[in-house]
Amino acid sequence: MPAIISPILVGSITDRFFAAQKVLAVLMFAGAILMFFAAQQTEFRTFFPLLLAYALTYMPTIALTNSIAFSNVEDVERDYPRIRVMGTIGWIASGIACGFLPAMMGFGDISATNIPLLVTAASSALLGVFALVLPNTPPKGTGKMSMKVMLGLDAIRITQRPQLLSVFCLFIPVCYAAGLLLYLCQWLPDRSRYEKRNRLDDAGTVL
Repeated sequence: MPAIISPILVGSITDRFFAAQKVLAVLMFAGAILMFFAAQQTEFRTFFPLLLAYALTYMPTIALTNSIAFSNVEDVERDYPRIRVMGTIGWIASGIACGFLPAMMGFGDISATNIPLLVTAASSALLGVFALVLPNTPPKGTGKMSMKVMLGLDAIRITQRPQLLSVFCLFIPVCYAAGLLLYLCQWLPDRSRYEKRNRLDDAGTVL
């Protein structure tokens, strides 16, 4: 639900009223605070609401970073794939930093501790600082603000264009296949290794 709701609400408001890089910084700082407090919790009933709130701040950042990139690169078709692949490489690097590197350095397995959550909080704070020095990306949206716009209901008009509707429908079996693979991964003997290999394949495909 956070992945569906928060990007729509934050995106529609940002497009009309605020610079994207400033909203990105605010969300990153808020996420850092929420994740820091989540790392201090010892019971699920207090941990989960904080984690949910963090998801609400994190998910819009994906669309915001895309918006900033599209607005500031000279040639989107040429430059954006290079930027996008860095996200995949960063995903792999974070998994190595929290999964394999501590054991290699003699610290043992930290996956059962709150250290990965603290690393996430620190990384979010650093990204918040970094967002403040990104190029200015002013709001571009025009038109009257309404609940229909905030909820993204304008996208329903896609059904009036059969070509776009066909492309949208292609994502349904893809999502099903991805969910099935994630479900089956829980029985793998070394799940993290397969996940890193999947990300390497992803990076290779983008390149």
